[in-house]
Amino acid sequence: MKNMRRGPLGLHAFDDAGLKQLLNEQSTLDVTYLPVGITDHQPPINGYHFVRGTTQLGEGREIFERGVRCLQEWRVHERVGLSVTSDRPDLEQGSNVVCQMRIVGLNVTIACRVVKIFDDEGQWGFAYGTLPHHVEQGEELFLVERRSDGTVHFSVSAFSRPRHPLVKVGAPVARAVQRVITTRYLRAMKELMTKES
Repeated sequence: MKNMRRGPLGLHAFDDAGLKQLLNEQSTLDVTYLPVGITDHQPPINGYHFVRGTTQLGEGREIFERGVRCLQEWRVHERVGLSVTSDRPDLEQGSNVVCQMRIVGLNVTIACRVVKIFDDEGQWGFAYGTLPHHVEQGEELFLVERRSDGTVHFSVSAFSRPRHPLVKVGAPVARAVQRVITTRYLRAMKELMTKES
């Protein structure tokens, strides 16, 4: 139980057993924000910071399908340096995940639940929301779209507000980090497209 007393910020990483234990605990808890589905709305939403980034990946169905696979297999997250531990073999609504990475000398461990899957003709994506073991509260959307002109775009949108005391104190820094991470997601997807071509 030693791992369970640790918060989302620390000097040391969770080991595999600790990540699985944390995932099991978090999967029984509710998300830490309302309304669920907040990424369906347009900013501003009172109390939440909004960030959005988008990039063009190329053109055509093949590029679209590659982008979708990269999201479904968590490759974009892994490319930015996140380890991903999920409670389900496939990414689907209701999946719970624990992600871990080092940021500015600290180990950051976050728990999220997939609250929505977007699966329509010409788009695929998912939104996940924060669980209690997270430095912020809110929701983030990852979406691949094939537009009417055939171009394929990847976008990342997030509504968030600080939850951990250190993040509340350092809110401007936290917002800057979120912008950097969003840019990394976009760059990671473009790199994955180049790597697979």
